[in-house]
Amino acid sequence: MSKIADSVKEAADKLASELGYEIVDIEYAKKYSQMNLTFVLYKKDGIDLNDCENFHKRISDILDELDPTNGEPYILNVSSMGLDRPIKTDDDLRRNLNLKVEISLYVPVNKKKKFQGTVVSYDKDTVTISDNEENKLILNRKDIALMKPAIDF
Repeated sequence: MSKIADSVKEAADKLASELGYEIVDIEYAKKYSQMNLTFVLYKKDGIDLNDCENFHKRISDILDELDPTNGEPYILNVSSMGLDRPIKTDDDLRRNLNLKVEISLYVPVNKKKKFQGTVVSYDKDTVTISDNEENKLILNRKDIALMKPAIDF
């Protein structure tokens, strides 16, 4: 995280917790020729427009007091994670425990590089998924090129 994102993290986490959300990411970056401070939220039942608007209004007042950019202008954005956000961190895995994921590997396992299954466990080095027949596959996290929620239509 940038210094700006770090400086607002504690206050944002506190507010998010009070409102029943979890902060997934805070980013301060230049987009479309202007600086943007973006908060990405999560809650188990999903984030909707009202959640984003509520957090935006409340965090805006806090940011006015904190003045993390020392008066420099920025655009404040609040969003949900999105359906296909990559799963990278332990917190991402925790949120996706017992949910179906798609995994692409750097190197084949059993002659395959793509897998789909339910996340049944994880630790600092591995992720264990299970298919519908309860077959379990333990994958090394360092071998995972991309893991994201499986989207069934």
